[in-house]
Amino acid sequence: MIIEKILPDLYAKKICKAISSAYFPWYWSSENIVRTAPDGQLFQFIHSFLKNNQPISSRLDLVEPIIYYLKKRTDIKIKNFVRIKANLIPRIVQTEEWLENLIHQDMSGEGHFISLIYYIDDSDGETTIYQDDMKTAIEKITPTANKGTLIDSKTWHRSAVPFTHKRRMV
Repeated sequence: MIIEKILPDLYAKKICKAISSAYFPWYWSSENIVRTAPDGQLFQFIHSFLKNNQPISSRLDLVEPIIYYLKKRTDIKIKNFVRIKANLIPRIVQTEEWLENLIHQDMSGEGHFISLIYYIDDSDGETTIYQDDMKTAIEKITPTANKGTLIDSKTWHRSAVPFTHKRRMV
């Protein structure tokens, strides 16, 4: 399910400004990045806000409006959170136009979980949703500021590395 304009513009702009600020704490991560690239050439930065329903960031206030408006605009009943994190994939000089990250699930195993991919700003670096065979693409979603994509957390998906924009922030 795609939700356009999850937040009022004021909140969306506040989140984008804070997260894209030089003072926002991003941390290096090489997980879920293309395995075939030369070591260290493809990476992302992450910021974990919450893990196992426990805040681990002093900036949790930035994502609270997303949660509030998600509840308000859907019938989803949220019991708890396993993880809330932000990802930043920078544009990297590359020879292939669409380098894509690893196909992955956000959760596996028992239980029913839902993932929200919230696009902080406009970018290329589409999110591709796959059938269970992990080969057949069902949908490609272009990152557009203040848009969200709700998927079952066991859905296979991946992002692409931005080629024309300077970053992809979700």
